Amino acid sequence: MLAAAFVLCAGCYDTAPPPDVESPLPRANCGMATLRELYDGRTRPIEDDLIVVGRITSADADGNFYKSFTVEDGQGAVEVMAGLTRLDASYPEGAAVAIRLRGCALGCSRGVMQIGRMPAPGSSYATDYFPVRAILEEHVARGDGIDRVEPFSAEFSDLSGELCGRLVRLDALRLSQPAGDAGDDGLPAVWSGYALFKDLAGDSIIVYTRPYAAYADNAVPRGEVSLVGILQYGTAGGSAECYQLKMRYEEDCIVH
Repeated sequence: MLAAAFVLCAGCYDTAPPPDVESPLPRANCGMATLRELYDGRTRPIEDDLIVVGRITSADADGNFYKSFTVEDGQGAVEVMAGLTRLDASYPEGAAVAIRLRGCALGCSRGVMQIGRMPAPGSSYATDYFPVRAILEEHVARGDGIDRVEPFSAEFSDLSGELCGRLVRLDALRLSQPAGDAGDDGLPAVWSGYALFKDLAGDSIIVYTRPYAAYADNAVPRGEVSLVGILQYGTAGGSAECYQLKMRYEEDCIVH
């Protein structure tokens, strides 16, 4: 009986209706770029009454993002450890949100600042998910209207830690190293896994695709492309640390 109730509650958490719109949203008293300055290398609780405001830049309908969403304000970005699936219904791409940071944990993973809960002792994660929807909604207020953020058009020389977490676009790239499930049998490379793209100068970026993404088994284009995604930094498939892009959907790869 208890197990059944737990499953029911978990299901409600994942599928509850969207949060009420809060209009007007609280005003920001802190920029997202400032959060990176507050981070001292270890996950820490936020005790001050700080509020950041921005728009959601990620989307999880195609399954490449899971239980979190990214928000940016034009100067910086954070990943909110929402703990929800089907976020497109509750916190869709382009929605404005205000994040009340007091009582949250500030961490950093893959170069991206994270807002969530303090991780359990011994956990390998920088931050933990908000445990229930009600606590998430205490900290994250959703505003009215949708206005999608245009990606920052970047050169490789622009890539930096400060840009991690933001939605960026890189142009004039070609697949250099196949992603997962590509072998010597002539079959086309598919998105699932890590794919290395390079420009004419030899600068490179890795694209990571979850095997659960809706387009994971689709072929990666071989011609010139532009790539859009959330910028991250870290190890990829055992390689040295490098910049990475995490696309939201297959349309983030623009074929020329």
